[in-house]
Amino acid sequence: MDFDIPEELQLLARTARDFVETRLQPLEKQVEDTDKIPSEVLKEMGQLGFFGLPFPEEYGGVGAGDLGYCLALEQFGRTSAAFSNIIGAHTSIGSMSIFLGGTEDQKRRYLPDLTAGNATFPTSLPEKRSPRSPSPSPRADRTRRRSRRARRCGTAAGS
Repeated sequence: MDFDIPEELQLLARTARDFVETRLQPLEKQVEDTDKIPSEVLKEMGQLGFFGLPFPEEYGGVGAGDLGYCLALEQFGRTSAAFSNIIGAHTSIGSMSIFLGGTEDQKRRYLPDLTAGNATFPTSLPEKRSPRSPSPSPRADRTRRRSRRARRCGTAAGS
């Protein structure tokens, strides 16, 4: 079995690393302070193909596959999580759901703009302790109720 990384994917990883070191790392404090990635940086990320790494070229993607996507995201791990999170959420949660479950018409209609970074896929995840967050499991609900009851009654949880 050949575990060598193809030359084109090595080039992709080097390109991502150079971009992270020269363009993103200098912006870490600004992004942390403002809680916003500058729009020109997002545009550059789109122009370099970072939003379309795993997708086939026929849908506007780079065609780097899962390995290329992982190699690039590994380099994004060298800077603020804000940068890798925007790529990860946009690509893995957003565009990938259309790629894997969308109709051919939806893929052709939406993926080219998404993979180019011209549009971002909106995502919203509830806070962990949000009242609207679903409970992880019925068992967790029972344990939580028992713990509250035990505190009120002064007994051990689950008794």
